[in-house]
Amino acid sequence: MGSIELPHAYRYLWSVYRNLSNRRSYSDGNPLAISFCEIESYSRLTKTPLDSWEVAIITALDDHERGLMYEDIRKRQNKGKLKR
Repeated sequence: MGSIELPHAYRYLWSVYRNLSNRRSYSDGNPLAISFCEIESYSRLTKTPLDSWEVAIITALDDHERGLMYEDIRKRQNKGKLKR
């Protein structure tokens, strides 16, 4: 995926996001959004309190990364169609 540079003070959010993303569900090979329920469960189970602005950043990161993943999937699908 693309490179992202976060200020040091926000790197913990990247870590939370990566932990959630690494356990992401897929449907028909497509990545599903990380749900608010999954974020809330993660927060509760790991005792990592998250404010609403932190949840907003996590969901924005998820939306961005899923967009990149969808682009990659479409490119591979189109590439496969050209070879046939």
